[in-house]
Amino acid sequence: MQAITYQEPFKVLVKTVPLPQIIEPTDAIVKISSSGLCGSDLHRMRSSSFFFHFEIKDSDDQHNSLNSVYRNDERGPDKDTIMGHEFVGTIHQIGSDVNKNIPHDQDRFKIGDRVLSPFTTCCGEASQVYGVIYDGHGINGAQAEYIRVPLASTTLVKVPSEISDNLGLLLADILSTGYFCAENGLNGLIGQREIKCDANSYDENDVLVVVGCGPVGLMTVVSAVYLGAKKVYAIDSINERLMLARDFGAIPLHLDLDDPVQTVKEATGGRGADVVMEVVGNSSALELAYKLLRPAGMLSSVGVHNSKSFPFSPTNGYDKNITYKSGRCPVRRILERTTQLVLTKRFDLEKIITHEMKLCDGEGAYNIFDKKLDGCVKVATLSMDSLCLFFFSSFFHDKVLYTHFTWDEFGETPFFCPSNYFYGSKTLEMACKVRAANLICLWAFLFLAIAWARFLQVGYIDETFDISIKLVDDPEKGYIRYE
Repeated sequence: MQAITYQEPFKVLVKTVPLPQIIEPTDAIVKISSSGLCGSDLHRMRSSSFFFHFEIKDSDDQHNSLNSVYRNDERGPDKDTIMGHEFVGTIHQIGSDVNKNIPHDQDRFKIGDRVLSPFTTCCGEASQVYGVIYDGHGINGAQAEYIRVPLASTTLVKVPSEISDNLGLLLADILSTGYFCAENGLNGLIGQREIKCDANSYDENDVLVVVGCGPVGLMTVVSAVYLGAKKVYAIDSINERLMLARDFGAIPLHLDLDDPVQTVKEATGGRGADVVMEVVGNSSALELAYKLLRPAGMLSSVGVHNSKSFPFSPTNGYDKNITYKSGRCPVRRILERTTQLVLTKRFDLEKIITHEMKLCDGEGAYNIFDKKLDGCVKVATLSMDSLCLFFFSSFFHDKVLYTHFTWDEFGETPFFCPSNYFYGSKTLEMACKVRAANLICLWAFLFLAIAWARFLQVGYIDETFDISIKLVDDPEKGYIRYE
């Protein structure tokens, strides 16, 4: 199968790799229909994050014998590790013990079920989620045609039919993470009153600020507005992302042009923001969040940081009396709430997926996502099945119009498309128009050729080489061929 693999810092490569196999009876194999690129994938590609490695010492007491080893250096995954942790797909194989502890038939998993997975595996028992917390020795990821999912019964979640693959990707990670960030911030307001996260708990004087309008930042804006916040500022340096934040209900502030700290102070009578939500993952963003915050304010951070220290001192935090909350999002715990957010259809969440690209263009996908080219906010890589409607690409862009494929051992068509061209939201519409025009011309030519051949009812004889070439209409295969 084809997969996007890590090779070295700042380099990924699409390679042919072995199909995953069930190793443990609690495993499942999922056929990927869509997988996402996340900001933390960029951390892995750049080899610039700290990671925890959890080792199971005794398989008989696995939940009480987790050894947490802090990696006090920066490293990426092992070479040829498959990238990615966001995916939606269908169950292809099930281990013998996957449904062992699921009492109700309607909750059990079966082949063909459409599922998503939170970005970490979940044992369902331990207080500390463990598993896919990458230090280079974790399991392979989801930017491939298939994935092995360990602890499948407590990791996989069935996707409601009303939710598209793209929305499923958001639920699996960035929407849930944004919701977690907003909920932490709103629940942590102190110094004014005790509140709950609902629309009746806030007034016009509550000011929230989201630092960073990447995919998670935009989902944080959505979640804060959904939870009832009346005034939300969103800070970024990219205009397209600020416009998306505005569409979702925030007041956009350009990092370089608007002086966010001064603007927020003026809007709050010099007080500062009640809640600041930092979703970037670097020291400058965290420092800005601290400066924006009022005394006794709440700082909620879900950015993946690799710094060894805070940009403000413990004394600063103490004197300002801030509350700080951070950490990895427990997706399964809040998935029911985020699913309800999606089902309200109040927000056009899919608009943040600006680029849907072919798996075989993995290197291009990472390049455009990393460098924020072509207005890129979020990238989804599509499987063969998802691409079937887009496969007849423009003659002017693709190297190959159509290719036949052999069957793999799963009885499925393996994905391969030798094309260097990738589609973004700004190019897809034009490509579809050109593709449609090409197909109309092609079918018109074929119709005229068949009509002409039947009218003549003769073959063309090449007397020089004494080869007879006859035009034959093959209705079973739907095209004409030469004999």
